[in-house]
Amino acid sequence: MKENKVECVPNEVVVEEIKSIKKDPDTDYGYIKMTYYLLILGYLINHKKVYRLMDENQLLHERYKKLGRTFMKYRKVMLTRPLQVLEMDIKVVWVEEFHHNAYILTVIDTFTRFALGYRVGYSIGKHIVKELWEEIIEKYLQPYDCLRQQLDIEIRNYQLSGNMSLREVPCPHPVPCPHPKSLDGIEDENLEKEMSGAETFPQPSSV
Repeated sequence: MKENKVECVPNEVVVEEIKSIKKDPDTDYGYIKMTYYLLILGYLINHKKVYRLMDENQLLHERYKKLGRTFMKYRKVMLTRPLQVLEMDIKVVWVEEFHHNAYILTVIDTFTRFALGYRVGYSIGKHIVKELWEEIIEKYLQPYDCLRQQLDIEIRNYQLSGNMSLREVPCPHPVPCPHPKSLDGIEDENLEKEMSGAETFPQPSSV
C-alpha cells in the first residue's frame, strides 16, 4: 500500500511474507498475531483470510491440548457388613414455645440404618460428642472388635477415615449425604422418642 492507493497482491505474496516472518523464532506467530503483524506491515487483511492461507500452506501451529482433569463422577458407598461406615449428623429444629433452636446429634450405621445413639439439646458441645462416641464404642464397636478394622465415619459433606480418628478432613468434592431423607427420618424418630412422655419441650436454661 503506497500513500492512499490500495494495491491488490496475490495470495502467494502474502504466504511468502508469512513464511519470512515465521523464520524468526521470536515472530513465529499463530494466525491471530500474524494478522496484526501483517496489518503493521501495511496489508489490509483480516484474521479469517490469514487463517485460511496459513492452513492451506501448513503454517499453523498445532492446537494446544488441555490436560484432562479427573472429576468425581459417582459416589456410592459399597458396604458388605454392619459397623463398616457410620454417619453422624446434626439436625436443627425450631422450638416455637421458647423461640430457640434445638439440636439433634445422631450416629447411625449406614449398612443397617440403625441409630447407634443420639443426643438432643439446645447446644451440642465437644464434650457431648465425646460422650456419645464413648457410649457407641463401649456398646457396639468394642464388642464386635471393630476398632481393629478399617472404620469410616461420615459427617454430612465431610469424611473421616481411619481407626476412629475423629479429625475433620474436608472431602475433595463435598457432596450431600447419599440418603438424607432416611437419615432425617431417623432423626425425627429420635426427637419423637425424646418428646414421648413430656408435655412440652424442656425450657432452655439461657431463656
